Amino acid sequence: GSAVQISSVVQNRGSIPLFWSQETSRLNLKPDIILSKRDQNYEATRLHFENLSNRYGNPIIILNLIKTNEKRPRESILRTEFANAIECINRDLPEENRLKFLHWDLHKHSRSKATNVLLLLGKVAAYALTLTGFFCCQLLPAQGPADPSVCPPSEDLEINNYSLQKNHETDSEDTAKIEQREGDGEANGDFVKKKPMFQKGVLRTNCIDCLDRTNVAQFAYGLAALG
Repeated sequence: GSAVQISSVVQNRGSIPLFWSQETSRLNLKPDIILSKRDQNYEATRLHFENLSNRYGNPIIILNLIKTNEKRPRESILRTEFANAIECINRDLPEENRLKFLHWDLHKHSRSKATNVLLLLGKVAAYALTLTGFFCCQLLPAQGPADPSVCPPSEDLEINNYSLQKNHETDSEDTAKIEQREGDGEANGDFVKKKPMFQKGVLRTNCIDCLDRTNVAQFAYGLAALG
């Protein structure tokens, strides 16, 4: 039989990890957003990202899709406070573990007919993938009934290196071109066994309600990783 390659990528989605609320009303489709000031040091936000780091490793990349400018400030209130929270948390982290905050106003870009939203989100995804990598493993045909070929344990593996070339075609710091350097393969009969790659870190995407905009961004990320 032929060798089989298995790939997977993990991404995360969630609301904005601050203390905020809005009144529900059938008559008001866009109720005011009320930001609480009870967590001045952003301890809850800090614990949230510590949990992500413990589960997925570093880096933690935050893709924030909410609006930047509004006639009547709603989402932009949270955008400013979220940025302040990340800045505060990063002051206490070593440089290599700092949260990477990417803001990209999806609503603004979607209104422009000249903008290819999926293409630009694909560049954001490519940048995130250069930092986290993704899981990829090659399975070879079984050599015997008691000798199935499986991925070696993680301690025997090396994560492929990536090089990143910045691309400033959009208004955020999140576009890049990727070059992946293939690791040397190991000969195994008629097959070449490639060293598996492992993901380290995660991309966390949010909008306000974690629905439509987040769905679009996560689709683009999956397409860039495995499409």
